Amino acid sequence: MKNILWTLVFVALTGSVLAVQFGDKKTLTFSTQGPDLYADGTTVLDNEQYALVYVAAGKTFGGFYTDGSLVNPTDNQLLCKKGVAKAGKCPEQRKQFRASVITKGADGTFVVVMLDTRGPDTAATGTLGELVVGWGIAGETTGISAGTIEIKDVTSRKDVSAGNAPQLPRDVVAPVITGIDVKGDKVLVTVKNVSPKAYYALNATDDIKKAKSLWTKSERAKHKQGVASGTVVLEYPLSDSAKLFQVVTPTTN
Repeated sequence: MKNILWTLVFVALTGSVLAVQFGDKKTLTFSTQGPDLYADGTTVLDNEQYALVYVAAGKTFGGFYTDGSLVNPTDNQLLCKKGVAKAGKCPEQRKQFRASVITKGADGTFVVVMLDTRGPDTAATGTLGELVVGWGIAGETTGISAGTIEIKDVTSRKDVSAGNAPQLPRDVVAPVITGIDVKGDKVLVTVKNVSPKAYYALNATDDIKKAKSLWTKSERAKHKQGVASGTVVLEYPLSDSAKLFQVVTPTTN
């Protein structure tokens, strides 16, 4: 099944997005109609995050790292990121800022992004994590007119995929398996070189010649966030088909 984020659009009092200027201050209003969906087709959870990003003219939005920072801060500027989702959508938000806050030049683009910050415990507890595991562009506006102070040419993208995978920060290095132990019906795999900026999981197979796509993937609940100490123990069900393991840094499911 194709993973789709439903079309999200900007909504203001006039049906478009307006930046109302008072002196040097501007107020930008945006929201989504909903229902907003994660890549796996489920409705966005309450308190999920939406980000408002300004993109320099002629440039594109470069996405996020797993720790929530921008991949391309040279051309992209994060104006706000809030956990405001409620009832399957982003309620109306008003962002007030001074025009001088925009440091990436004039005539750029405002982009609203829905984030997926669900962690391994979300299904059981409903809590959202600090790490980004997926993102999708909800909509964008281009052509800021200083004369009318209106963000023109509102564009809502249909069939936007929320499955865009975040990148790992540059200081996250490759994990290394240092030990394998069997305890009851579980295989315990010790892994070093892990980082708090990433989740880690195990894939398994009984044949090293199998294609990568044939590796059996770990359940989301078995994913584990890295720790500052640099070592974690990952679990995998004991079975005849789980003889060889690889450590992965999963993002979207």
